[in-house]
Amino acid sequence: MARYAPAKQDNTFVPKQKRSGKSDEEVLRQGARSSEALLDYVEKHGKLPVTK
Repeated sequence: MARYAPAKQDNTFVPKQKRSGKSDEEVLRQGARSSEALLDYVEKHGKLPVTK
């Protein structure tokens, strides 16, 4: 069994984009763009892109 370090109390989730100093709006816009791109892909190919 692997041993894990105990979790720190302040381990709140921070998205990567947030850490890079972008505003919430920018992060949301970026997310919307990638979602739209994904939907376009699915419409075109009829399946989800396979990521390794």
